Amino acid sequence: MPSSILTSEVTPDGCIHTPVPVAPPEYRTGLIPVPTLIAMSRRENELRFSEDVQRHFKEGYEARRLGKFDDPRFGVDILTECQLQVLEEFGFARDDESRLYELRTAAFQHPDVAELQEVVYIKYNRCADCQVADGDVAPDVTLHDPTTLAPASLHTIVARNAPRRTFFVSASYT
Repeated sequence: MPSSILTSEVTPDGCIHTPVPVAPPEYRTGLIPVPTLIAMSRRENELRFSEDVQRHFKEGYEARRLGKFDDPRFGVDILTECQLQVLEEFGFARDDESRLYELRTAAFQHPDVAELQEVVYIKYNRCADCQVADGDVAPDVTLHDPTTLAPASLHTIVARNAPRRTFFVSASYT
């Protein structure tokens, strides 16, 4: 399995942080023609949503829920396996780090190619380094005042509640 670009970190709270892939030393651009990258990206999407891959995710999460295993990387491993399968299906070696890098970064290397922007992990990307660290002052964003439902800034709501502590819970449902 390729080594230099498959590194992910598991944070103490169990989140998986995968930094932007680092190009292998021997990498040069344009190893895979754009039409092939488009086909490879489509195939990767198909694999990600296949019954087999979805079953692996379901079984893994269920096993974690039941306490049967606690390796939070299992999802990364499943998706990596999808990408390695795509490499093989398109005639490349599983350990070809340069082509794996090109597949993983195709949308960034070709921002003008709409088909590459439709890759599920680009189109619905929710992962990014946190812009606020522990101890930072929260950015002044617009919220809806819980008492009036009118737009109000975060700092205004917090100031109005001072000196009481303010606790915010945020969530997303997709």
